[in-house]
Amino acid sequence: MFVRTKKVGEHRYYQLVENFRENGKHRQRVIAHLGHHDTVEDALEAAREKLAALEARDLHKKAKHAEWEAGNWSSQIRTHFEESLKRYHGGEIPDMGEVSRLMGEDKPAPDADVVSSTFMGLTSYRKAEVTRTPEQYEYCSAFSFDGEERELPHLHDEGILGGPDSYGHTTFFRGNAAFQSWLASYHSWKDDAAKKHAEYTHRRRKLQERIANLESVVPKNANATAVDVDSLGTTTPGNGELYSP
Repeated sequence: MFVRTKKVGEHRYYQLVENFRENGKHRQRVIAHLGHHDTVEDALEAAREKLAALEARDLHKKAKHAEWEAGNWSSQIRTHFEESLKRYHGGEIPDMGEVSRLMGEDKPAPDADVVSSTFMGLTSYRKAEVTRTPEQYEYCSAFSFDGEERELPHLHDEGILGGPDSYGHTTFFRGNAAFQSWLASYHSWKDDAAKKHAEYTHRRRKLQERIANLESVVPKNANATAVDVDSLGTTTPGNGELYSP
């Protein structure tokens, strides 16, 4: 068993390699990648330091904070709409796409033939009116603060603010916008927590596997010699040691 040096440009990388015979032929296999460290002991110490640094970093704390934020938004949603969640979503917090579809806000309304504004030669048109289905009306009412349907404040105004909203609706329910905003915050924090936790778990697992691998070869490495491998991958004796593949 020996430590092999590989030169890649201006950088040196080290590998712990052993020789073996297979079908009467000499072979080599890499037992451990040592990175920039020329001994297994140094590579092992560096890996342990990286694991300790990972545990001390903010990544895990940020994942926990994101989980806490998602929990806060979940509580906010459930405080106001627990019964409606049970009725329409089996008590679970739905995704944004499903809510948009059930509210009739999953696609914009077509344009009407009424000009809403003209600016620098560009003409904008009001949206055609689209009436909510009875199912959409009931859903919007269920996820509102008081269940009452109200006319849009600027429905009859002239210009760009007037007319139906982008989905063709001429009315709104107080609380629908808040529900959607809280949902967006919940899912944003939940996704952020999942990503940070996955990154932390992946890095931790890889470092633990590296440490276990290096620890397993420390006793076997006592008599390792060193050889150099140039940038073309050719093995040559190094440090004055004789090398026989």
